[in-house]
Amino acid sequence: MKICVADDEQEVRRSIIAKLNGSGVKAEVFDVGFGSGALEGILAVRPELAILDIRMPEMDGLSLLKAVKRREPGIQVAMLTGYSDFAYAKEAIHLGAMDYLLKPVDREELNGVVLRVAEGLAARLREELLWLYGCMEEGGRSGVQVDINPHMAGLWYDTRVAKRVRYAEAEAAATAAGQPAAAPDAEEQPQGRASEPPGMAVPGSDGLIASVRAGREIIRIEEAGRDALGAVFHEGRDAARVWAKEQASWRRSRFFGGAASPSSGLIPGAAGKAAALRKRLAGAAGTDGRELAELFTAWSAQAELLSPEEARRECAELLALLEPSGLAEGLGKRTAAPAASGGWTGWVESVSTWDELRRQVRGLLEGCAARERDGGAEGGGSGDNGDRWFRQALSLMDSPANAGLTLESAAQAIGLHPVTLSRLFKRRTGVNFVRFLISRRLERAKTLLLETGEPVASVAAQAGYADLRHFNRLFKAEFGQTPGEFRKARHREG
Repeated sequence: MKICVADDEQEVRRSIIAKLNGSGVKAEVFDVGFGSGALEGILAVRPELAILDIRMPEMDGLSLLKAVKRREPGIQVAMLTGYSDFAYAKEAIHLGAMDYLLKPVDREELNGVVLRVAEGLAARLREELLWLYGCMEEGGRSGVQVDINPHMAGLWYDTRVAKRVRYAEAEAAATAAGQPAAAPDAEEQPQGRASEPPGMAVPGSDGLIASVRAGREIIRIEEAGRDALGAVFHEGRDAARVWAKEQASWRRSRFFGGAASPSSGLIPGAAGKAAALRKRLAGAAGTDGRELAELFTAWSAQAELLSPEEARRECAELLALLEPSGLAEGLGKRTAAPAASGGWTGWVESVSTWDELRRQVRGLLEGCAARERDGGAEGGGSGDNGDRWFRQALSLMDSPANAGLTLESAAQAIGLHPVTLSRLFKRRTGVNFVRFLISRRLERAKTLLLETGEPVASVAAQAGYADLRHFNRLFKAEFGQTPGEFRKARHREG
């Protein structure tokens, strides 16, 4: 913290500075003299706190207060006053002073003013950092612990000082500091304190302004030094950009390790290429091992050019496509916690590194391919799971409440990927889901036309078609006659 002292009596200034320096307060204290020289000094230093005498020649304390607040409204000001100056002190509070101190200044009262300024800065900075973190994370600020170094908090607001953001593992930071590792559940920790917390004082902590802990990550906000280059910022409004860049770099490095190029996550078109290869890879089950291996190598190379989140999503999409091939069964044999249908996102997120995730996915893919080559998936699904999914889909098709059923809505209701559900129907019935749905609805319409005397529009609605003209076109394309023609012909025959 920086403090400026202005008084026309040199001995008063020296006394206040001595009391501040002898109180244990960690602050730089500046003697800025008085009058216009004091204003120049305060604007040059930009302190967190200015202590101004009310009665001074050339420029009195109230004029100096107004000038400081006009130029630097963030500076807190405490006024020095005598017993006869209470009217001036009241006016000073009205003009924005935080407090006033009676001469001769009491050491405890002086320390109290400094502490209030430090605590106010710490609270303000804590809220700003929580807000910044919440803007970048889907989970928001829940469970996030922010610790502020009250002696350095003012640097965040000093635009002349270069700041930087650095990420670290919580355990690694604690070990480097010679502290025990903190508890893994951040919600059990106090939600921020105006003191240096255990584990903050790692090497180079002299420049530490604040730390943000979320789970296993610690984000350090540090003074970067005057000659710092690279990802630094001076104004708070630029912090989010630098923070997001450092976050992406850190998470890529931690997830991919040495597997990915330095430009991971920045390659245009990589996501599209990975998605196209994923579909080919999912359809390669049952082919020879060489083709499968080549496709997997090409797909994983593209996935390594994505962000960690995108690479995990690619893996989850691939596993979802493989569900009917006995994947859940194979996963249960390979891991302690089998994933339920539709639970691949949670499973891939539980694997901490790309090397491990890639190894697991390759093993599962090869297992599915082996089962397909051995005829284990001839029935169109993985045993009981395939039967259950198929029966659920048929039930949805036959329910009058599902007139607007689509492949996507059916897959969501069952908990499968749409492509997976379509593959399942192709294997079971020889046609894909959409073709099977149309045929089943039209067969139901045939039965209603023959067994009831209801109008064609009512039959169409019961079969799942609200658009009568569309129903007539489909029916004629399927059976060579319109619904009315079909009914008349059957009645003549019978």
